[in-house]
Amino acid sequence: MATRSVDFTSDIIKGESIVFSFAADSTVDIVGVDGVKQSYSYPYTTIDTSTWKPGAYTAIINDTTFAVRTFQIVDPTATANKYNQYLSIIDEINIVIESKVQGGGVISQSINNKSLTTESMDSLLRLRTHYMKLANQELARMKGLSSGNPIKSITTFNRGK
Repeated sequence: MATRSVDFTSDIIKGESIVFSFAADSTVDIVGVDGVKQSYSYPYTTIDTSTWKPGAYTAIINDTTFAVRTFQIVDPTATANKYNQYLSIIDEINIVIESKVQGGGVISQSINNKSLTTESMDSLLRLRTHYMKLANQELARMKGLSSGNPIKSITTFNRGK
């Protein structure tokens, strides 16, 4: 894999080889997800990120100016694993719903250590909807799409008497 020059303005993929792109006589401190600080100084060597844990990191850059930047280490397999886990849960909920529709043949079904033996059809459908929403959010994240329109502000109007 080619080495990428980084200035911590974008995410870094776990396993990527990186080299810092800062001026001579600069120093960079990286604070990891576990709070441990690692210091680097110019001239920078190639860094392998395959052992870095996914999550938010802080870069403290001291060159001609002082800057603090946050960046993410992204595990490219984690999102797909989470998405597949949600699909598996949805499939298990569908099995329970199907059994209930066909005459209540479910004696016991366990999903993520939660027994759905006495769940009503309404609660099963709500649970299924919840996991469908989570799966769709993960799929949108994998494709780089927005998963909805987040509320940006709420305006409350009061009518006078």
